[in-house]
Amino acid sequence: SAKQILMGVGSQRKELTDESAKKEWKLLRKTQPKALLLSNIGLSQLIQTPTDKILDIIENLEAVGIFVHVNPLQECIQKEGTPQFKGGLKAIEKLVKATSVPVIVKEVGNGFSVSDRQRLEELGIFALDLSAKGGTDWAKVEALRYVKEPNFRSSGLIYANWGYDLPSMLLEQEKLNVSYQIWGSGGIRSGLDVAKSIA
Repeated sequence: SAKQILMGVGSQRKELTDESAKKEWKLLRKTQPKALLLSNIGLSQLIQTPTDKILDIIENLEAVGIFVHVNPLQECIQKEGTPQFKGGLKAIEKLVKATSVPVIVKEVGNGFSVSDRQRLEELGIFALDLSAKGGTDWAKVEALRYVKEPNFRSSGLIYANWGYDLPSMLLEQEKLNVSYQIWGSGGIRSGLDVAKSIA
């Protein structure tokens, strides 16, 4: 917190059903009152949760913004997954209008198509964080949890390294007419990837 580096927390999904989970942030804030933290909730949870409860998790963390992470592949493969995404764009737009903090859509590990990125412009988001393929592969992570269930395990592993890479998405971004910021936070594997992304 001394360097004032922005940091996103892990998913706050648990706080939507467990009031005691909120106490952890109160303890953190006692030791780090000036830390710049971003709330984090999955799109599936955003769709299914009343907006006031989402605003509560932002306030409880004293967050300066909120990530809405979009991870459909992971939700489909995860044992506890909730792969429900109908109404996702409306839910994001509703949150943007309801909160005073910036909303950042965080794509998790597979990238977004050009058309998806263009549609986000209509929602009023502050930024799009592209994790892209090549970074943490959440389909593979979830698949490896199925130790004794080979069919479920293989359904996740088949999607390993599936999606768009970050340099390609950044290059395509020039074709889009969007006002939101683009952040690149994953899929950087080498100095060449860094050079491509900067270019």
